[in-house]
Amino acid sequence: MKKLLLSVLMPALLAVGVIAKDNYEKKVAQNGEILKLMKEELSKGIPKKIDPYTTLVAVDVEGLTLVSTYEINTGVKSDESVRKNDMPRMRNAIINGECKRSKIHFENGMGIEYRYKNANTKKDIFSIKIKLKECEKFYL
Repeated sequence: MKKLLLSVLMPALLAVGVIAKDNYEKKVAQNGEILKLMKEELSKGIPKKIDPYTTLVAVDVEGLTLVSTYEINTGVKSDESVRKNDMPRMRNAIINGECKRSKIHFENGMGIEYRYKNANTKKDIFSIKIKLKECEKFYL
């Protein structure tokens, strides 16, 4: 009886697995297209001055993550000072805003990353990566 049940159910279970994989691949492809369109739209007018210290210089897509690169005019502050004193405040504000604004993207497996570089040296200062796990507290 068990063998008969398995012989009947196994093809159905395999078919469900194939359909699930096919649906997942379609969703990933669709999300990639959405991110590509977002990149095109956000890239218009680059470089784009955000505030007196920050300029958006690039928007890219890496996998299922939209990556925005900014240059910061740090003035007399060192990169280490910016990482230590400014990054935590910026991180909280960015995550708070993106979690509220981009919920559907995170729920569909997409991510957002903000990269900051020194405007003078072009060296990386820090990055902020946001995925669903960073936003879960907002969605309870």
